[in-house]
Amino acid sequence: MLKSIDVFSTFRTKFTFQYFSHFLVSFIVLFVFSFVYLLCICPIQEKQFHAIAQLAQSAQYPQTQRLAKHLLAKQDLTQWQYFLVVRAYQYEKIKITRYPALAPDDTPPRF
Repeated sequence: MLKSIDVFSTFRTKFTFQYFSHFLVSFIVLFVFSFVYLLCICPIQEKQFHAIAQLAQSAQYPQTQRLAKHLLAKQDLTQWQYFLVVRAYQYEKIKITRYPALAPDDTPPRF
């Protein structure tokens, strides 16, 4: 009878440590998510505001320009909105391929 009680107490101790480790990991993950959320809702800095204003004036990337103009119409800009503009700029920069202008006499001869 005593042997079975010892086994159950050991079994219970393993469960508490396992639950504690799960609790600790979930607490750390929750802390990281909440910290990132708080960083994303902070207002932008002057340097970032000037970067958005510069993208709003640049006609090289039209979709990014539209998004930047739309965000500049708002009163308070957050870090998350700044990251949206930067991501749109990077995406459009990668997707748009610019070809050099060719004069009519620069075209290669056809067969």
